[in-house]
Amino acid sequence: MNKSKLAKNIFALAVLVAVLFVAVITCMSLKYENQRTSDIIPYDKESTFLSDGDVLEQQVEAGEGEQNLAGFALFMTQERPNPTSKLKVSFKEDGKVIYSHEESAMTIQYTEYKYFYFEEPVKLNAGSRYTIELQVEGSDNGNRIGVYTGSKEGLGKCTVNGTPDTGVACHMLVYEKVTLAKMIAIPAAVFGVMILATVIILILNRTALKDRNNKELIGFAVFYAALLIMYSFIVPQCSVNDEADHFIRSYAVAHGSFVSDVVGDNGQGGSVLPGVFAQYRDEQYRNWHHDGQRDNDSHIKDLTIDNNDLTEVEYTNSSINVPYLYIPQAIGIRVTELFTGRLYILMYAARIMNMIAIFTMVLLAIRITPVAKELFMTVACFPFMLQDSVSCSPDSFITALIFLFAALVLYMRYKVEGTMKIKHLAILFAVTVLMCGVKLVYAPLALILFFIPKKKFGDDKKYILSVAIFGAASAVMCLMWLTVITGYNMLLGNWSNHYLQKDLMFSDPMPFIKAVCGVITDAGKYIFDMIGLNIGNENIYTSHLIPLTMILILAYIVITINRTSPDRKKASWVLWLIAPAISAFLVLVSEYFYWTKVGASVMAGVAGRYFLPCAIAVIIGLARPSVNVGQKAVTVGYKKTIAFAVALCNLYCLVMYWIYTVY
Repeated sequence: MNKSKLAKNIFALAVLVAVLFVAVITCMSLKYENQRTSDIIPYDKESTFLSDGDVLEQQVEAGEGEQNLAGFALFMTQERPNPTSKLKVSFKEDGKVIYSHEESAMTIQYTEYKYFYFEEPVKLNAGSRYTIELQVEGSDNGNRIGVYTGSKEGLGKCTVNGTPDTGVACHMLVYEKVTLAKMIAIPAAVFGVMILATVIILILNRTALKDRNNKELIGFAVFYAALLIMYSFIVPQCSVNDEADHFIRSYAVAHGSFVSDVVGDNGQGGSVLPGVFAQYRDEQYRNWHHDGQRDNDSHIKDLTIDNNDLTEVEYTNSSINVPYLYIPQAIGIRVTELFTGRLYILMYAARIMNMIAIFTMVLLAIRITPVAKELFMTVACFPFMLQDSVSCSPDSFITALIFLFAALVLYMRYKVEGTMKIKHLAILFAVTVLMCGVKLVYAPLALILFFIPKKKFGDDKKYILSVAIFGAASAVMCLMWLTVITGYNMLLGNWSNHYLQKDLMFSDPMPFIKAVCGVITDAGKYIFDMIGLNIGNENIYTSHLIPLTMILILAYIVITINRTSPDRKKASWVLWLIAPAISAFLVLVSEYFYWTKVGASVMAGVAGRYFLPCAIAVIIGLARPSVNVGQKAVTVGYKKTIAFAVALCNLYCLVMYWIYTVY
């Protein structure tokens, strides 16, 4: 080994050790995230609503052997946001206040656990009586603050203004931090797995990767598979957005219910399924809120299908998705049902098949595209993309399908010589129609088809015919599914009403315009979240260094790509920017109609993940790559540096994910 190579290896090892050290220090320095919690008191869909001046009191009991309390949490909600509402919370020992806190009720987002941490841990004394007290100010009967209630053996019901209420107020107790050994072991274990994957790649590099044509693709496949496998082990069930609903919909599709029924009194989308699915849906919220206990899975591990116990199960969020998004998950469920009826195992089978489908489409896109392979590889390794890829959620499936569509368009423009054949048109047609149908807001991405020169279709008559067939088929697909989903009631209580929103928007569009402008001015947040700043159920924050690093990698790739058009004609690169811009606008329209309070000038429900399917098109439009001979060389060292940086970003995210869901 020469000195230069030895120096590079030593430098790489030093960087890896340094990052591992930073990860360990991060784990040790976190103030709250690595603290242990008590079990969650399961809620029974009943909630105690408090108006102005109401006081709720709940007795609490620490776990056996616990001596110090660091704080507590209440499972709270509110009917409608009200900036004038205030929460006053106190913790009492034998009636004496030892902790008090006051804040705006606006900090309660929809329904969530609201944490209250003490400045210093409270020493618990045997024989003392401890209570949580919550007082609400500024909430009238039209906008009350809710605390979910349930039951727990040995605990009495909460009281409101001194009168016993519906049940035990759902709460958790927060204890001291985990041991130092665990703080070090968790990031070390994650990094150990990645080092093992690197060793496998090095072995393959000396044996199976001798073929230069496949070397890059196989190397990335191993790297990509290693990341997916690590995420699949670390991401608990139902810890990504709406995964329980997606799993239940997958089961319905697996059993032939391709279009969801209308169930319940409110006309929500759902199906008549074994009652255990309703129980699973109610129990999964523990991992959803990342309360720090992986043994939350014990509540769902033994749930088993009983076809003699049927009930209506609602899953409105996933009922509006086209059924073919759930075919991989459905296949996994049907095969696994031959051996077991346990929902916990069926969920993992569905996850694995979804992951395999996404893995296949991403690799196929990278194999097909004649240009910008590094762009596809980097976007595929966004932490948010990876965590969704190992779940039942179809979000990453949609993104992977758009990857495939973009790769096909680039292939048809740069690789196909002369006129496209029937097989080319058939494949392009199928992928285009499927892409347009996944979600109506992404249908405008089909405009990128005009990037393919007219001569590739043949004469003018064939070109017009092809455009007409592609456009008509895509429009029919969209309109058919739009007809289906309008049959479901999407009204979200007092929060939104899309019928009223539509009427108001046409009569006074200014609130909508202000809401859109607000999202645009806050675009940086959504971009960072889309890449990996905010993962999990969009409540696990990593570090701003993660999206910044990924953006710098993409920027470097864009700068080094040659932009000379191979046919010496100016390419219609603007299509790669206009099409996703239209899709992004339709996303905002959809969120305003269905999730935003009627007449509000602040957009609700917008998430960075909604823009991820548009990311690859925007990046390609900015890069404008070509396949000209003489393109700037991309050295092996350059590619290794990119892979190393992407790996470190994901390792950090994995460590943070583990902290939130295992500690």
